[in-house]
Amino acid sequence: MNPKRPRDAPYWIPFFGHSLQFFLNSDKTIESALNAFDRTREPFSIRVFRERIYVISSPWDTTTAYKNSTSFSWDEYLNLLLRAFGITGEALERSWHDPRPNDREYGRNPLNPQNKNLVHLIEDFYKLQLLPGEHLARLTDAYLDCLDRVIQWSGIPSQCVLNEGFAYKRVSLKLFVRTTMTEAITRAMLGDVIFDIEPEVVHQLMVLNDYSWAIIFNYPKFLTPKLKPAVERLSRATRTYLRSPDSEKADACWAIRSVLKSQEISGLDEDSRVAMVIMIWWAAHSNTVNAGFWLLSYLLFNPALLAAVKEETGHAFTNGRLDTAKLANDCPILDSVWLEVLRLVNGAMSVRKVVTPTTISGKELESGNTVIIPFRQLHFNEHVWGQARFGFDPERFLKGQKLRNHASYRPFGGGVSLCPGRHLAKSEVCGFLATLLQRYDVALPAALPPQVFPRLDETKPSTGITGALGDMDVVFDIVSAIR
Repeated sequence: MNPKRPRDAPYWIPFFGHSLQFFLNSDKTIESALNAFDRTREPFSIRVFRERIYVISSPWDTTTAYKNSTSFSWDEYLNLLLRAFGITGEALERSWHDPRPNDREYGRNPLNPQNKNLVHLIEDFYKLQLLPGEHLARLTDAYLDCLDRVIQWSGIPSQCVLNEGFAYKRVSLKLFVRTTMTEAITRAMLGDVIFDIEPEVVHQLMVLNDYSWAIIFNYPKFLTPKLKPAVERLSRATRTYLRSPDSEKADACWAIRSVLKSQEISGLDEDSRVAMVIMIWWAAHSNTVNAGFWLLSYLLFNPALLAAVKEETGHAFTNGRLDTAKLANDCPILDSVWLEVLRLVNGAMSVRKVVTPTTISGKELESGNTVIIPFRQLHFNEHVWGQARFGFDPERFLKGQKLRNHASYRPFGGGVSLCPGRHLAKSEVCGFLATLLQRYDVALPAALPPQVFPRLDETKPSTGITGALGDMDVVFDIVSAIR
């Protein structure tokens, strides 16, 4: 055995290796491997069928990997996503094709002066849309305007309400967050016409979010029977949306309008355009909705903290309008809670493909293999987060200001894949929370037996912020200010 190669984590069954246990509980699989190697956090490998996957769990190795975009390719993971959502063959080649002088589309797209391929062009669109600036400000305003409407007392979705009286509504937190935030995000992103085309669009997106892991990991379709009908309805709705006049999509965000125009200029076929829009749509709301659920869950189970956040965020409103700059910069308690919740519930992994042989911490990584950087192993590193690393500490990031920039804190990834939507995500989730708390009193029902705090669903591979296990939920009361 070559001592310079990453060691294989122990496994029992040849060929299958760690396949079954990785899909059943990837976190447990990686933790078992760390224990087998005395938690030295040296790079090691697991076997998933025929593939060797390198696992990087050291914060310093993570920084090295993120900086080395030459040896570690992000494009290969994007390619996997495109294939998973149904963009294959000629369409996949066209998506990665850099326009050349003799090509039909060369120089035809005023939004693409550098003649980049469609995938990289769309990445640029979203960086321009989501990083601080005019486009982000407009998108955030559109989201908050919609949110303001959907959480009016009379507008609280009936499917969320379990019981109600004159001045209160007892609701499912999971359904409340999913329906209100998904609608607000979708209207801000695609405009109102998508709801005319498919009135049940929010429900279909919720199903897609629940089973997106099955798409990405190519899980057998017969094992997820709810997924196919939802994707088919979303595909039909998206196809109609693409064919609708531009005037009906004028309220869509800048990035979506730019994507649609560039798809058409590139000559991408309609089926692939539909698939790409659904992939973008899913990515825009899935993590945000789950983050909203966990943020409010932790606050509801900590009434004193909830009261402090309610008072603090109240100062971010001027004449009833939320000032997102004040929310971001003048609410240190909420900021610390937000960072801590992301630390606890993020089950995502950064994925790279080794395209040239390289060495990390003295271990030689061979080209052609995949590298994963699991966030949970960074966020629960005992040398960084201490003995209380598994507990919720709302003051952790207040007491340790440098932790937010630590190499072992990566809620939004890093390197070329650092999430450009991190600013919008915080505005969406914290804006949702602040608006709710400004308008109503919320609490766990005193008359009900004590509720169990929801557990993370570790039974499926996570693609981002992990959801709650199975049917676990939080029931809470929304009390109207009108008594």
